[in-house]
Amino acid sequence: MRLGFADGAYARWRTLYELCCCADFIRHHGEKIAKQYYEQSNTDDQNYSWAKGALDEKGNKLDAGSFKKIQEIVNIDSGWLSQYKLACFITHASSQGTFGRLANGSTENLITVGHSNYGIATAAEHSAICLCWITGEFVTLFHHLDSDARCKLLSEWIKVVRDAYFTAHEETFGEKLGENESSKTS
Repeated sequence: MRLGFADGAYARWRTLYELCCCADFIRHHGEKIAKQYYEQSNTDDQNYSWAKGALDEKGNKLDAGSFKKIQEIVNIDSGWLSQYKLACFITHASSQGTFGRLANGSTENLITVGHSNYGIATAAEHSAICLCWITGEFVTLFHHLDSDARCKLLSEWIKVVRDAYFTAHEETFGEKLGENESSKTS
């Protein structure tokens, strides 16, 4: 992000988001699934076969053989789904991603060459939220009084990051990022 590659930063956010969804899924489906996730790291299998055997609250097997299914199971806020879809467009060689880069702004239909600071605020905010989310998954794994305080502190950290990047965006580009740009917690 420091060098001004908003689309690259958004691709990294996409990876963080995927890790958050997987961590949430693993946390809610127990040690067996966690072990399967770890063991799959020693194979060439890039599918979600590690999620096989996960059960819902009624004891029924879940169909969790893809990232899309895992997203559905962990019940992510729909606002994140559209952001994830945008990140996929930007990351892959789609026409939407080629001409709809974060660095272009909302009105320009061109291909950006080189770095641009435009769009960094969105990638930074989303990354901060996901870092908070996955850290919250970890610190609340074995709940104690400090867990709540740590989660509250992390939420405050997101506000600091958001304010810093949104202020920098407004000062640099003369545009105020509204609430529709800000986070949706899962």
